[in-house]
Amino acid sequence: MALVEESPVEKVPPNLPAPVDVVPAARRRRPILATLAGLYLVAIAVLCAAAPLLPLPDPNTYQGSVNAAPFGSHLLGTDQLGRDILSRVLWGGRVSIFIALVATTVGLLAGLTLGVVAGYFSGWINTVVTGVIDIVLAFPALVLFMIIIATRGPSATNIIIGASIVLTTSFARLARAGTIMYRQREFVRAARGLGARHARVLIREVTPNVLPALFTFALTAAGYVFLIEGGLSFLGLGVPPPTSSWGSMIQGGRPVFQDHPHVVLVPAIAMSLTIVSFNILGDHLRQGRNRQGMERAQL
Repeated sequence: MALVEESPVEKVPPNLPAPVDVVPAARRRRPILATLAGLYLVAIAVLCAAAPLLPLPDPNTYQGSVNAAPFGSHLLGTDQLGRDILSRVLWGGRVSIFIALVATTVGLLAGLTLGVVAGYFSGWINTVVTGVIDIVLAFPALVLFMIIIATRGPSATNIIIGASIVLTTSFARLARAGTIMYRQREFVRAARGLGARHARVLIREVTPNVLPALFTFALTAAGYVFLIEGGLSFLGLGVPPPTSSWGSMIQGGRPVFQDHPHVVLVPAIAMSLTIVSFNILGDHLRQGRNRQGMERAQL
């Protein structure tokens, strides 16, 4: 009778520590750029919000010297009309942030409503909403802003109206795509099978799953509004004087840029850092959502 040899079993010494999975910890570590971007946005928002409480001169009052250099009697110098630049940056930031916040919020809410309805209901509703979105997207955004401002005049309100229209279409497309993906999921079909109304399904089941992608895109959209406001002000179509915004400060300092570049560079740097910070945070959140989706798919 032949005996079958058993393969030797490798034994692990008991004194060795258990293997540690270091990859999840590395993935959870926040990138330094995203942290710095978040800190900058919080700092600039707090400073602009607290501008009325800070010991700053009036942003529209002559301070006794024109085009004064930074780090003198005025921390960031004065502009071509002798106004304190630090005060105008903070007060102008209030206007620019207000425009970006309102336009992004209106675009998100309107786009979410249109996109969810169009993606959930098929037929003529989807056709009409999709057609309107395609028409607005095909229309040049700059031409749209110029038409609004030509008929209503330059103002912060008109910039908000134009930016809200442009952002609504982008949010609507994103919300529609997400709704189409989720409307056939098991939890949505189960809610409908239990007799839930369409409104309840949209509010309780579909919208919470679509919102994260829209919030991520909202950061990039807010940076886009800052860029639009600056571009319109550069063309003389932005916030009219004496109200200051970062875009109007850049436009007003162009005549003295060669001899006194700080008049333009200070608001330009503030605007650039804000736009870049929004984009970095948006990209960080988007990568985090994609990584979570891949991990869920592997489970």
